[in-house]
Amino acid sequence: MFDPKEFTINEQSYRLTYTALNVLLKISPLKINIHNLENKATSGTIFLFNHYTRFETFIPQYILHGDAQVYCRAVADHSLFAGSLLGDYLKSVGAIPDNLENMMNYLVDEINCGRKLIIFPEGAMIKDRKVRDEEGRLSIYKRERGARRKPHTGAAVIAIKCKMLRDLYLMARDKRNDLMVKYYSNSMPCTGNIDQLDRYAHEDVRIIPANITFYPMRRDENILESYVKKFSGVTSKRVLEELKVESNILLKETDMDVRFGKPIKVADYLDVGYQAILKSRYALDAVQAKQGEGLKKTASEIVGKGLDKMTEKWIKSHSNIMRDDFMNAIYDMTTINLAHLTAHTLYDLNSKRAQGTYDIHYLRSLLFLAICDLRNEPELYLHKDIARREPTNDILIGDESHLMKILQRFEKAGLLEIKDGKSFTLKAKLEEEFPFDSIRIENPAEVLDNEAQSVPKAIKSLDRLYKEDSDAVEEKIALLLHRRACKIFEREEEKFSGPEYADVNKIEERTSSGEPFFFRTSKPKKERIGVLLIHGFSASPAEMKVLGDYLFEKGYEVFAVRLPGHGTSPADLKERDREEWIKEVKLGITLMKHHCNKLFIVGNSMGAIAGLIAMETSAAEISGYVAIAPAFRITDRRIALVSYVDAAQKLYQLFADLKTEWPYQSSRPENPHINYCSLPYHGLYELYQITKEAPGVTEQLTIPTLFIQAEREYTVDPVATYEAFEKVPAKDKTLLKIDETRHVLTLDSSLPVFKAIADFIERIK
Repeated sequence: MFDPKEFTINEQSYRLTYTALNVLLKISPLKINIHNLENKATSGTIFLFNHYTRFETFIPQYILHGDAQVYCRAVADHSLFAGSLLGDYLKSVGAIPDNLENMMNYLVDEINCGRKLIIFPEGAMIKDRKVRDEEGRLSIYKRERGARRKPHTGAAVIAIKCKMLRDLYLMARDKRNDLMVKYYSNSMPCTGNIDQLDRYAHEDVRIIPANITFYPMRRDENILESYVKKFSGVTSKRVLEELKVESNILLKETDMDVRFGKPIKVADYLDVGYQAILKSRYALDAVQAKQGEGLKKTASEIVGKGLDKMTEKWIKSHSNIMRDDFMNAIYDMTTINLAHLTAHTLYDLNSKRAQGTYDIHYLRSLLFLAICDLRNEPELYLHKDIARREPTNDILIGDESHLMKILQRFEKAGLLEIKDGKSFTLKAKLEEEFPFDSIRIENPAEVLDNEAQSVPKAIKSLDRLYKEDSDAVEEKIALLLHRRACKIFEREEEKFSGPEYADVNKIEERTSSGEPFFFRTSKPKKERIGVLLIHGFSASPAEMKVLGDYLFEKGYEVFAVRLPGHGTSPADLKERDREEWIKEVKLGITLMKHHCNKLFIVGNSMGAIAGLIAMETSAAEISGYVAIAPAFRITDRRIALVSYVDAAQKLYQLFADLKTEWPYQSSRPENPHINYCSLPYHGLYELYQITKEAPGVTEQLTIPTLFIQAEREYTVDPVATYEAFEKVPAKDKTLLKIDETRHVLTLDSSLPVFKAIADFIERIK
């Protein structure tokens, strides 16, 4: 029989361990992101976590102690207690071996003394993360048997027994039976007085399910692994596999999302059967408590055995239900990330065409739609890299590196082959089976797919999406991007029409809507020729509307992008930068490439420059480029001074005691019904910067090109346009000079501009 004193928690050792972990985690690139912990460290009773790595077994205690200074019990593998030094340390910080005699009753007593309990109900590291069978039922691998089983019910059994003891104690208190109060309080030996007993007994027994998800998961050899291989003499493949996986987590930038779920109250599972057992148990305990008064012990023992069997049967059936509930809750809180979605998508593609070759552009499209779809699903948890709109857009337009890194890891594992960065071919290894202790190295995609499949709601949504054909996927993305652009405009227009912007807005004379527009024909995609229209600085899509109508009448698909900060308020433009303008153009390119077979870009003034830069950094194939009065050089020489004014404005904002200067320059636009009458200095600064980037990009322009320039205009320097045209290396290039003083040439269909653009597109297409 074990001595409970042997497992007394040493609070000093516990705090020192917390401090050491705190220092280690501050040094490590590993970032722990804690979600929804509020008050749960104190109100929770039993905390349950999934199990993927060894070092994570210390993390729950670290989090709970850091949040509420609570001391926790935890169940650990009995083999760890074999060595006296390690075993003594583990005992001092609250761990007990999983083969401890009468372990469950001991833990019930500990909980009823105010301790928290941490359990990993899977009972082992689930390296393959496969936790469900083909029918979606809970099923995990047990190494000792070499077979699959359900997770353990121990946590549920402990919770029910804990609740039962508290209810029996309260029953004795209600009956004012001092003998029985003393009888039950003996099972709470840590408590100091009756008030403390009452407080614990009245508390709900709450199970807190929690999930740990790591991202990204790497399989690279690292310095720690190399050192161990070289100097320690360790040859065990299992040990080296665990070292590779866990050292990559600790030594490289990794997100560890720890998500706490809604409490599961044991009281919610109690029924009339429980009440009957409780009353019978109390009556029998009352008899046993009075054994010294001459009652027949044999009779009570016989009744007790029967009641024990009935209680055991009830606990078993209800603990199975509770186990399924808390395990589903744990897995449903998996933080879905881009690697999960990529792996599941690859397996879906492979099921349709084994070892097929696919366009990375198509993969990006599927992932974008999948993320948009999952965002609309309630109670799904997405990693921060895909939970926000902008990173998701970057996946679609190819402005992020995460997807390519994921594919490169899969390529390194021999699961696929990337070709020219534009396509990939799936390999037969994707379908091979690997041992439990090597699958994380040999097939990380399967591990990620298994983890994704632990969340049925996410998988159902993805599988529904993946049934659609490629043309439907492409069109859905185009419509989503258009709807997104319109929603952003509506939101920004509402925001910047508020009273705090009244001073600048009252100067404005704009009457035309700044909303982006999308004109579509009913032609099949293979016949669609698209034109992306990009307006100039301080204007809006309205500047391109007349031209858009003309081109649509000619049978072209037309989308006019709205550059951020435009078409709403000068105050909106004050908060934007050129990177946002370029990215929005790239989204416009992406929209049209999903909608059309061929695409032409037509930009006016600054829009021509933004289009030029966006084309240069976009992977999309563009058929032709038209620049109307491109802003290679602004004629107003004061533009070079705006950087100093902008810097001064920012300096004013740093000091609250300085009077903030009016951050706008008055303007007399050519088209006040479209353009702003006040131009923010910061916006002018960004305009100046983007014009400086243009010359280098112009020299890379090899697609068919048309430059259109008014010879006598006053906003941009025509000479700069002519000079830039000469540097364009494209063999097919045309310069059209217009005898005009106007800068904006897109609002008058009587000019030769419209016909020249239509003829250019018709010739090239």
